[in-house]
Amino acid sequence: MMAAAIVVFQAGFVVESDLTRVCENVTVFSSLDQCQAIVVAMQEYIFREIDTVPGLKINGENINNLRYADDTVLLAESQNDLQNLVTIIEEHSGKYGLLMNVKKTKVMVISKKEPPKAEIKVKGKSIEQIDQFVYLGQLITTDGRSDSEIKRRITIAKNAFSKYSQILTNKRVSLPTRLRTMKCFVWSPFLYASETWTLNQSIEKRIDAMEMWLYRRMNRISWKDKVTNKEVLDKVGMQKPELLQLIQRRKLAYYGHIRRHCSIQKRVVEGKVEGKRGRGRKRQSQIRLSVACEAALDRERWRRMTAHLGDGTAQR
Repeated sequence: MMAAAIVVFQAGFVVESDLTRVCENVTVFSSLDQCQAIVVAMQEYIFREIDTVPGLKINGENINNLRYADDTVLLAESQNDLQNLVTIIEEHSGKYGLLMNVKKTKVMVISKKEPPKAEIKVKGKSIEQIDQFVYLGQLITTDGRSDSEIKRRITIAKNAFSKYSQILTNKRVSLPTRLRTMKCFVWSPFLYASETWTLNQSIEKRIDAMEMWLYRRMNRISWKDKVTNKEVLDKVGMQKPELLQLIQRRKLAYYGHIRRHCSIQKRVVEGKVEGKRGRGRKRQSQIRLSVACEAALDRERWRRMTAHLGDGTAQR
């Protein structure tokens, strides 16, 4: 048994000749959009065939696939169930002139321990098993944690700073303008999908360190200058780093949206799964779950709690 096996389809279908002829009859100006719409509509019919095939059980609900346009994830708890999902989709895809793109299809096993080997085949060809995969812009790893994605985002942010360094380090440009520019072109790519990150103490220190690195580079302060972090923050008009608190607020704001709407995100986040919790103490949370579940339903109260995060009054 596997903790969870994931097949990731990245544009996982190729079009056979019959569908190509249909698309050739579409007007030139919108042919690509309409062809895409045809493929997505056909996929909808295909995936109806696997509604009852075992996937992951969350609160008693069977969830075996997640789809965004033509990027699809199949979910299962065992290799046999996963192979069954792939086989059914493969068979029904052919009826609509679609073929699974084996080269762009990958399999990943999510497990706390060393991921076991998963042998999944499409028409006799084995799907490559991987340890990490970028899906919808976010790095997914076999341990199910966010550490690798956050480290990757830190690298992206530093590269973005280097790209705009001529503006960000130019003291002829006012400090407020440089700070706004940095938040626009450096913070934005770093914060992509930060609402979904799982933070721990080690990662929080990395985020704070990256923010201080940006401020030091912006003011051309070398580590050799022996300038303390407090002095650096004073130069940029801040009392403490802001980036980590911004991430925490975004996470809480996103949870509020999930909590107030009936959606698959809410069912997955709040649903219970079969099995036992692993050994060791529970991970700490930023806010008591019992308080969060009730407060998030009141939009104004939740906004106040989110705004006061970090000043000791977030439990109100």
